[in-house]
Amino acid sequence: MSAAVAPQDDVLTSVSGAVATITLNRVAHRNSLTPAMVNQMMEALDRFSRDPEVRIIVLTHTGPVFCSGMDLKAGGGAAALGAKPYAPFDKLFLSPKPVVALVHGTCHGGGVGLFFACDIRLISSKVSISFPEASIGIYPALISGYITPQLGPYLTRSLMLSGLPLRAEQMLSAGVTSHAVFSGVDDMRAFATATLFPALLRSPTVAHQGVKRITLLMAYGGAQGHSETMTELMGEFQGMMATKEAAYARKQLGLKKSPDWVEFYAAAGKQEVPSNVRSKL
Repeated sequence: MSAAVAPQDDVLTSVSGAVATITLNRVAHRNSLTPAMVNQMMEALDRFSRDPEVRIIVLTHTGPVFCSGMDLKAGGGAAALGAKPYAPFDKLFLSPKPVVALVHGTCHGGGVGLFFACDIRLISSKVSISFPEASIGIYPALISGYITPQLGPYLTRSLMLSGLPLRAEQMLSAGVTSHAVFSGVDDMRAFATATLFPALLRSPTVAHQGVKRITLLMAYGGAQGHSETMTELMGEFQGMMATKEAAYARKQLGLKKSPDWVEFYAAAGKQEVPSNVRSKL
């Protein structure tokens, strides 16, 4: 199959031989995801999954940020993705073909979910992952279903509670990637082209699918176990979005202000005091 490049708004797709590439290309907005962008990415994944000539799917990006999660300002919150807002992550995670992430920038929030939904992850020294959303009253409920079984409960909890980044060398030590931390994108792509892709192509697609099924079984309880987990996490997500904290955060973001949680809980405490006493405070 000849190489081709087709721009689709903020998502680029290309095919070279047996390797199909999906590139997040919304650089001015730190590759944050809008509903339209998610739909484009999912359509490309469906198309490449059906194409018998495509044996490997690559997810990568332009610019210094791999993905900063959903674009809340553009109406791209997870709730805007319909009944199953985790569908784009599942589309990667359950792909019948190996999905390789080539990442040379930072990952935040939902972008970390995309990163962990890929089967193989190559990273440069500029990569880090973080979960800043807890500071605005939104914790990463849905993507935890992809991250925690791979990263482990302690490290996941520490990163999600603190919002502090896990940097490239730490990611290698934690087993987030099984390959060296590459000095730059050119070295990473050279390794993928010369070593990784040929290694993958030496095995038939049926073997790739079998490996993905058995690891899904052992780490996630199989497809059914994963589905049940995501259903439960969906309930957690819906409960989170119904909290007073989430409503306050959305209001503050609409005003282009950061939530002030000291002020929020101070005000909440006063509201619980009887009015005749509150007036004397």
